[in-house]
Amino acid sequence: MLGRLSIQSKLILLLLAVTLASIAAVAWIGYASGRDSLAQATADRLTALRVGKTATLDAMLRSLRDEVISLSDTRRVVEGMRDLRTAFRELSARPLSAAEQARLDDFYAKDFLPQLGQVLDVRPEPAQYMPAGVAGRVLQYRAIVANPHPYGEKQELTLTCPHE
Repeated sequence: MLGRLSIQSKLILLLLAVTLASIAAVAWIGYASGRDSLAQATADRLTALRVGKTATLDAMLRSLRDEVISLSDTRRVVEGMRDLRTAFRELSARPLSAAEQARLDDFYAKDFLPQLGQVLDVRPEPAQYMPAGVAGRVLQYRAIVANPHPYGEKQELTLTCPHE
């Protein structure tokens, strides 16, 4: 078919082919360059965001550390820590009765572990979550089992010290 075309027609087709090839090459280079530029710009933005968030978090943690250090030096906090240590020892000396321990075990078996099992991929074992120490069990009994608030609202309880 090309053999029947005139030289002028062949030159026009050749120029058309070279022009289309040049346009395709320029388009490909532009696409690749734009893609790389967008990827770099996105990476730069994410890096800047990470640096900003890190700086904010670092400032917040420093502020919190300074506040804790400042509060830890006050006489009231030192006395409170001593009182807390004494109260914890007293709780350890008074274990739960058999009935209270049974109610705590029952809470774990019927309320806590089934709720926890709904969000875990594995079946939770009671021994993993039950406090090992006497004081921990007493506190969980008082704050959770003996708490009159329904499950999900247990945080509404206000515990008081028995000697106050």
